[in-house]
Formats: sequence, structure tokens, C-alpha cells
Amino acid sequence: MELAEGHPETAERRLREALLEEERLAGAGGADSIVLAQQDRELYAVLAGVWLGQGRPGEEVLALWERYRLRILGEPAPVCAAKGLDCLKPRLTEALARLGENQLLGQIALLDRVLLYRASGRGVVWTEVPVGRVDLLAAAAPLELAVSSPATTVDEVDRAARKVGGILLGQLDAHDARAGANGELLLEPDPLLGNLPWPSVETDAGPIGLQFNLEESPSFLLDRGTIATTGGRRCGRLAGR
Repeated sequence: MELAEGHPETAERRLREALLEEERLAGAGGADSIVLAQQDRELYAVLAGVWLGQGRPGEEVLALWERYRLRILGEPAPVCAAKGLDCLKPRLTEALARLGENQLLGQIALLDRVLLYRASGRGVVWTEVPVGRVDLLAAAAPLELAVSSPATTVDEVDRAARKVGGILLGQLDAHDARAGANGELLLEPDPLLGNLPWPSVETDAGPIGLQFNLEESPSFLLDRGTIATTGGRRCGRLAGR
């Protein structure tokens, strides 16, 4: 309501206070805290949108979202100074440096739009796509079905893959496709997207599974050894067909 009435500062404070209380109730992390963290997704997502609207640096917004991603893995939320929620920023800066020229793509699905982030050793860039969460999930579902069904034609997969790619991969361009052979594309899908077959998702240059070395990660703040034990998926160069 505060956002709708044009009071982002009040909305920010209330969202931040609600999250701090949720994190306090969740305690020191662990398996028992994961369900609580999953239930807090909307608070983190909306607050990320508010922070972007306020002009906060992209690294701070991503530090907030990575806080959520680590919590749903059972990690405890760090205590920040002055009741903040962005104290993962130093850890994020180190992770960005490790990325180097490799790229990270992720998204946050909101009720009225999708927030897309692209990160590398050069920093973090956010963009918005005016597609609501319901429409995004409605576009993703046919692609999941098409790829999993042997009765689906190639044309049907292509149509579904291009529709999803048009929403989620606007940050990639022809230069990225040409450079893909020399680097990795790390994916941090919004958990709402479930089992989206990312190698099949298409840009104008074709399925990204044929353009890049793909890897799905629960959080790029984890080192690669940790990712292997927490559900990270190496997609390889497959088109998912």
C-alpha cells in the first residue's frame, strides 16, 4: 500500500523491519530455517525492487538478494550494522572478482515486472522487463513441457524457447554469443522458475546451451566446491532437445 501511494521510504523501512524480524525468528540457520526463508521470498524480492527504485548501487541490491539465496540453503543471515541488509557486499565484491570475464545472469520475478541482473568482474547491471510473474510462469511452463515430451516438434520447442528467452535473456547480445566459447555463463534462476530447461532457452543466436558453457548455481557467493554439494548443475553445451 505504501508503494502504491507513493511512499517508497516508508515501504522500505517496513519491509526491512519485517525481514529483520523474520531473520531473527529463523535463528542460526540450518535445515529447520529453510522453510521460513522460502516463505520470506516475496519480502526480499519487493525490497530489491524498492532499492532499485531508490537508486541504490547494483551491488547492494544483489547483496540483498544473495542474502535470501543463502538463507534458503540453510545459511544464517549475517548481522549488519545499523539494521542494514547489505553487509554481504564485501563477500559479493570478492565473488565478482573471481568471475573475471565470465558472466552471471539472474532474475527476480515480481508481481508486475521481472528484474534482471548481469554481473561480472566489471560489476553488476540491473534491468527491468515489463512482464509480470504470472505471465513469466505461463511462458516458462510450455517450454518445460515441450522439452520433456518426445512428441514435441522442434518448431514447438523453438517457439517456446524464444518466448522465454525474449523475457529473460535481453542482457545477452551477439558479442556475448561469439565470446561464449571462451567463458562460462553462470545462471542464478529465481526459485520460482523451478526446473526451466535453461540450455534450450534461446536468444536470436539460438539456444544458449549451444553458445555457452552453462552452470546453474544456488548462489555465486559459494565457491565451486560448495556449489557441487548444494544443488549446482553444470548444464554443458546441450540444447536440451
